This record gives sequence, C-alpha cells and structure tokens, in this order.
Amino acid sequence: MQIQTTIIKFPDISLHPHYAHKLRGYFGNLFKEKSPLLHNHYESGKLRYAYPLVQYKIIDSIPMLLGINEGAELLIELFLKRDSLKPL
Repeated sequence: MQIQTTIIKFPDISLHPHYAHKLRGYFGNLFKEKSPLLHNHYESGKLRYAYPLVQYKIIDSIPMLLGINEGAELLIELFLKRDSLKPL
C-alpha cells in the first residue's frame, strides 16, 4: 500500500510549537466549507472520528500542513489555487 503525502511549509513565518492549535483553527476556519478533513467536524456539527488526514505541525519554528492520502489531494487542490492566505 502506497501512502500519498503533501507537505506545505511556511518558512517565512516563525511560530512556537504550542501555537499548532491556532494554525489548525486558522486553516480550519479559512476553508471550513471545503472539507471536514481540515477540522474533523461535519456541517451538522458531528465529529469525524477517524485518523486526521490533514495535520498541523510546527517543526523547528516552521509552520506546516501535512496531508495524507485524501488530505494530500485536498491540500494540493486548495493551495494551488491561492496566492494569499488572507480570507477571501
């Protein structure tokens, strides 16, 4: 079985590791209508009980998003169409 991954790094931003939950909150809200994979909640408010396919990491102060399988495809779809991280 092959696992597809996508990693999006933001090297121009420096964050302390304890801000990873804020990273999840920002992107979860920015793209909340796109997919429950970003925040693990369905539109109905129910939780998605499964391994998180989009993960939010801060490694060596660099914020990054990790997409696994469906999450990898979703990150590619969302970020290749954007030139800014500001809400539309």
